[in-house]
Amino acid sequence: MTGLSEDGKSIMELTEPGAVRDAGIIAASQKVEHYEIETYGTLAEFAKALEHKDTLKLLLKTLKE
Repeated sequence: MTGLSEDGKSIMELTEPGAVRDAGIIAASQKVEHYEIETYGTLAEFAKALEHKDTLKLLLKTLKE
C-alpha cells in the first residue's frame, strides 16, 4: 500500500494540473481500491475455509458494498 500511495504522489509531483494528472490520480486510486477488494475476497475465502460463518457474512457484505 505504501508503494501505491507513493505512485499517486509521484504522479502529482511529475505532472502539471489538468486531464493527464487527473487520469493518473484516478488510475492510482483504482489500484488502491482493487487491492482492498482483493484483500476482502481473500479474507472471505479464509473465513469460509475456517467455517467462521458470521465473519464470512460480514466480509461478503463489505464486498457487495
